[in-house]
Amino acid sequence: MLEKARQRARMRELAGDWKGKVEWGCACGAYRGYLLRSEANKDRFGIWVKNDGGRFTGVLSLGEQARRCSGFEIEVWVVVPWSQIRGDEGAAAWLEDVKMGNREAMDWDNVQMYRPTHGVERYSCKKCGASILWVERKRPGVVKVSAGLLKSAEGVRAEDWITWELSEDQEGADPGVVEELRNALQSWNETMKTALHTQDTK
Repeated sequence: MLEKARQRARMRELAGDWKGKVEWGCACGAYRGYLLRSEANKDRFGIWVKNDGGRFTGVLSLGEQARRCSGFEIEVWVVVPWSQIRGDEGAAAWLEDVKMGNREAMDWDNVQMYRPTHGVERYSCKKCGASILWVERKRPGVVKVSAGLLKSAEGVRAEDWITWELSEDQEGADPGVVEELRNALQSWNETMKTALHTQDTK
């Protein structure tokens, strides 16, 4: 496992794309765009990335809302500042409507919005069914993008863009699942840090 992590660390070093962009998009392509990397570590509304190469924070959501809305025990989101997300074609105007809280955001073709609780909006594609955004109005500086929409060369975990952690909201989650995920994440993060440190000292 450590050797594979070293190889991945070396690939990231060779790629050197730490200030580039990564595409996102639903399965049918109705909503797509890209995320921009930033050197900043937080915006004026609070921390949103780690002090770890400018990566965004990826969150494994385990709370009751995540389970009931997705039909599965885990949902996976990436916390992104609004200033770092872009949309292609019609998605750009739609993202702006969502950001500003305009009612027009609900009127766009092939998109639907659901409010599970006050101040929370979940957007998905009507055409392919993909979850797209999770908006919390109490955090106006950031938006959660469904991690499965990212098209990273690193694969589904997108480790060149994301540092992973468990969500704080674990109410109603299976304690066994939470513990296993916590241990797995800790082990993986330690392995990656060791691999990166070894690579840097060569």
